Amino acid sequence: MVITFRVESVSIASSDHEAITLSSMPEIIQPAEIINELMRKPNIHIEVCAIAARIIRVDTDHLPHGVMSVGNTFISLINYQKKLCNYNNLLN
Repeated sequence: MVITFRVESVSIASSDHEAITLSSMPEIIQPAEIINELMRKPNIHIEVCAIAARIIRVDTDHLPHGVMSVGNTFISLINYQKKLCNYNNLLN
């Protein structure tokens, strides 16, 4: 399973929460805990869109270990789909 973060959700995947207000902190902490739990499971890949990170000024150096920064999550998902289609064609 591939989970991608685009646009504003990129800030949730980042561990750099200095710019987040206290009132929005619970909305960030709960998803961060879910992300950490998912990263411990096998066959889960979590990716962050580098384009979105750059637009909303999130430093991809602050991503948790295991969360990958990819150039464009749409293209990344297309590549995963292409690999799956090729694999399924081999089985038939």
